[in-house]
Amino acid sequence: MPEFYIPRTLRTQDEVISQEALLTLNASFIIILAEPGAGKTDLLSDLAHQLNTKRHRANIFKNRVVQSTKDVLIIDGFDEVSKLEGENAIDAVLTKISVATPKLVVLSSRASEWNDSRNRGLISEYLDIPENQIVTLYLQPLTYQDQHVFFDHHKKIESDFATFYNQCTKFRLQALLENPLFLKLFLMAYDNNAQVFDSKSAIFQLAINNLAKEHNTDLPAEQRSTTEQLITLAEGIFTKLLLAGLSGICLSEQDQTTDFPYLFELDNLTPKEQLRQIIDTGLFKPSDTSCYEPVHRIIAEYCAANYLVKKIQSPSDLLSINRCLSVIAPNRVVRTELRGLLGWMAALGNEKTQQAIITLDVYSVLANGDASQLTAKSKYYILIALEKLQEENPYFRASDGYRSVNIKNLITPDMVPKIQELLLANNSGFHLRSLLLEIMDSPEIASLFTEQLITLLMDVSQYKGIRDRIIINLFLLKESWNYQEVFNQLVQRKQEDDLEYAADIVKQLGVSVVGKEVTLSLLIELANLFPAKYRHESVIGKRLFIKLLIQSFSLEDTEYFLDSLTPMLRCSCDKDTYDCTCKNGISKVMGHLLDRYFELAVENNYNIKN
Repeated sequence: MPEFYIPRTLRTQDEVISQEALLTLNASFIIILAEPGAGKTDLLSDLAHQLNTKRHRANIFKNRVVQSTKDVLIIDGFDEVSKLEGENAIDAVLTKISVATPKLVVLSSRASEWNDSRNRGLISEYLDIPENQIVTLYLQPLTYQDQHVFFDHHKKIESDFATFYNQCTKFRLQALLENPLFLKLFLMAYDNNAQVFDSKSAIFQLAINNLAKEHNTDLPAEQRSTTEQLITLAEGIFTKLLLAGLSGICLSEQDQTTDFPYLFELDNLTPKEQLRQIIDTGLFKPSDTSCYEPVHRIIAEYCAANYLVKKIQSPSDLLSINRCLSVIAPNRVVRTELRGLLGWMAALGNEKTQQAIITLDVYSVLANGDASQLTAKSKYYILIALEKLQEENPYFRASDGYRSVNIKNLITPDMVPKIQELLLANNSGFHLRSLLLEIMDSPEIASLFTEQLITLLMDVSQYKGIRDRIIINLFLLKESWNYQEVFNQLVQRKQEDDLEYAADIVKQLGVSVVGKEVTLSLLIELANLFPAKYRHESVIGKRLFIKLLIQSFSLEDTEYFLDSLTPMLRCSCDKDTYDCTCKNGISKVMGHLLDRYFELAVENNYNIKN
């Protein structure tokens, strides 16, 4: 069990559940998906502790002899199963699971490398489990409060979370703080660099330098290699492990396994005493008695990318980008477990390397590494490659679509016309549009696309997810866009989604900015969204936005709307009371307004009798 752990939440396609409720699900096979560093391993370790069982590494589990039957089998890192064996590696794991005959299997994987439809079918066939007993969950990111608790526990020097958060926001890294590994790495870099940040790549480099510092205080300083030398040695080992699909290294020749080869066979040129020192750094963590693995895969990917890029760009080295890619992407198909490595190679390489990788797998460049480090020409080339990719595969983000891509300083002036064109193009799919919207997450950038954003928002044929993201981008502009005209058109159209966006405008900008009279007209239309008679609804809480809107009103606004709506609370059908539905919708809205009124009246010691 982790020394420090924050209970997590997860979500299905329809709802969010707590970690506590995870094991109460009516399921025989639970799949937990998340991006690297999101906390899958800690979650499974905590579950194993609760259930008094063991967490198994998939890469090791597939090679072990399974004998005992367990009630619960917990397997971590399904995506790390070596792709050198092809898709049969997955079959090997499922075969071992079928031998164990557990009542429940909990398995984790990277979302970007999980083929849900195919793998669910294999699970059902191998384990004879009905598909409705297989549940796929996504690990939810850390909340702001979780991040604060995490920060207070791990900080080494006296520092303030709000200041740290603001520093991350400057580089648009705040979204990455939802990932526990990134939060820890950034905190380490923050503490060791006088509490300032330079760039995403620089932050990783600072974190790795800190990890490479000597952790064994008993080792004489004069016998220790420099931090730079240790990082270079570790980079070489990480490169070999990743390219070979291995889990880690072993210090004992007798204890080495298929997944943990003997360290000194991986590098027989460096003296053993010097090579062994990399184990005493924070770049490796113990896996077994004499076995060690990278502290995290992302660290290994960054280090391996730096190692390969330096060799590719060295005139004295025979390694070329084409030779390198022949291993990473045999037959021009990228090995899924090496996409992170590929993304960092683009970030750290020269323009020739960048464009070769963008041509091969443009989405890996955006989803991994630091695309802000690309040259201006390479950044523009990303748009060309994305346009081509979405023609070949409109759903190129696959299961990774739920994850936001946040990149600072990616959009350059010469990219603006092309992005404007792609946003409004009829053949631009959901995945391409959503990706373009995610990379324009600053007021300066969003202002360049105001016309296109409003056009897409007003297009009712667009996916709701696209329109949801657009309204967020428009709010970055505060009042510097034609919100009044947009608001009026949304209310006039009277469609449920349109009214929800109109409510978002009032909630974000305030009644004082939008105007009381037009907000009143919105409330009247919102009353019509409530059904006249009871009916079963497949979506629960779809009118919750009305309550949230009213919760944003001030006491003065609430009184005004109550006074204005009260005369409308009347019957106009002359039917019997039990059969009248005239007042249903307006009474619902007024009920929320009264709740808000009394809440504010009590807070302000308001004389309600008057």
